[in-house]
Amino acid sequence: MTAKRNADLHPYENGWVKVAYLGNVSAIKKLLKMAEESQIPYKVSSIQDASFSSDSPLNVLTDMQREVIITAFENGYYDFPKKIGVKELAAKLGIRGPTFVIHHRKAEKRIMEELMRNPGNDIGNTALDDLK
Repeated sequence: MTAKRNADLHPYENGWVKVAYLGNVSAIKKLLKMAEESQIPYKVSSIQDASFSSDSPLNVLTDMQREVIITAFENGYYDFPKKIGVKELAAKLGIRGPTFVIHHRKAEKRIMEELMRNPGNDIGNTALDDLK
């Protein structure tokens, strides 16, 4: 198991590090067992189902971009009116507001590019044809 590939480390407070880990139940159990065997104290603050289909536009995102987009969506950022702002979302992720904005914009751009270029997506093909 290579935790490096599936984990994002984020600066946290009071000497703790926040780790976002993407994996199936078995992989997560192995990670927690390794922490226990290594006597590394940990606290699980949340577990979310991050499964999505292999053709999901989320697959083109980095781990951090995916986390930003999913957190924004789950907390009502895309609702009208918005239920949460950038500063609050950044705080939830333990990052600065400008850092959140950079990851968010890059994620949205990648998702839009994927939707516009995906040959299996009729809407994307039509939109690209319209742009030519």
